[in-house]
Amino acid sequence: VWSKQRGEFGDKKNSNLIDFFQGIREVLIFSLQDFFLGDFEKNNIKFLTPQKKILFFGILPRIVMEMIFSLTFLSIFFYYIFNDYDYKNMILSASVILVLALRIFPSFNKIIFNLNQYRYAFEAILKVNSFIKSSEINYNSIESLNFNKKIALNNINFGFIKNQLLLENLNLEISKGSKIGIIGETGSGKTTLIDIITGLLKPDKGTLLIDDIEINKLNTESWVKNISYISQKTFLFNSSIRQNICFKKDNEIIDEKKLTSVLNLCDFQKFVDSKEEGTLFHVGEFGGNLSGGQKQKIGIARA
Repeated sequence: VWSKQRGEFGDKKNSNLIDFFQGIREVLIFSLQDFFLGDFEKNNIKFLTPQKKILFFGILPRIVMEMIFSLTFLSIFFYYIFNDYDYKNMILSASVILVLALRIFPSFNKIIFNLNQYRYAFEAILKVNSFIKSSEINYNSIESLNFNKKIALNNINFGFIKNQLLLENLNLEISKGSKIGIIGETGSGKTTLIDIITGLLKPDKGTLLIDDIEINKLNTESWVKNISYISQKTFLFNSSIRQNICFKKDNEIIDEKKLTSVLNLCDFQKFVDSKEEGTLFHVGEFGGNLSGGQKQKIGIARA
C-alpha cells in the first residue's frame, strides 16, 4: 500500500513540476504560483508520508534485533551473577557468541533491508514487468511492409474512456501520393486519428490496412519506418541542433551535405551560421535557447 501511494503521489508531484516549468510564462502572467505550489505541496506531503514509513520500517528490524540480542545477553549475564553461578566460563562463551553475532548482523541487516526495498518497490516492479510483457515482440518473425498503393481504415472504433467512443465506425481511404487535410472541432479526434494511422494507437475495433495488409504487432515497426511526423509541439532533446535533427550523437558520422540541404530547405541555415558552434549549438532544456518558430523548423528538418 505504501509503495503504491509513494508511486502515485510521486508521479503527481513530478507532473506538477513539469507543468510548472513548461508553462512558466502562463504561470507568471496569470499569477498562478500559489496554485501550482499548493498543489505540489499537497502531493509532496502525500509522497513523503509513505516514504517516511518505508524508511522507518526499513531500519526497524535491525534496531529490534539488536535490542533483543542485547537484552538477552544482559539478562543471562545478571541471572548468572545473582544466582552465584560460575559466570567466568559464561563470559568467555558469551564473548565468542557476541563476536560472531557482530560479524553476522551486518549481513543479516542487508538481507532484511533488501527484502523491504523489494517489498516497497513491488508496485513499480509490477508496472515495469507488465509493460515489458505487453511490448514483447518476436523480432525473428517481424514482417516487412512496403507502401505502394493506399492506406485504408475500416470500421474504426476508438475511445480513451470505456463506453465513450471518440471515433465510431470510421472508414477512410488515402491513396499514395495524395495530399489531404483533416479538419474538425477541438477534441473531435484529429490527433487520435493520426496516431491510429501511424500505428501509435490500436483501435478498439476495426482494421488499419496498408495495401490490403492489416497492421499488427509483427509489422507495426516496419510500417512506422515509412512515416515522417511533425507534431503540434516539437519535442527537443537537451542536446545539439545536429543531434535533434539526425538522432545521432555529435561524434557520429552523418551525411553533412544532406543536413545542410535540409537546413536550407527549412530556412534554418542562417540561424545555424549565426552561431559559433554551428549545428553543435546546444538548444537547451525543452529548447529554451530557441524561439517557438525555431523549434518548429527543427521538427520540420527532422521529418
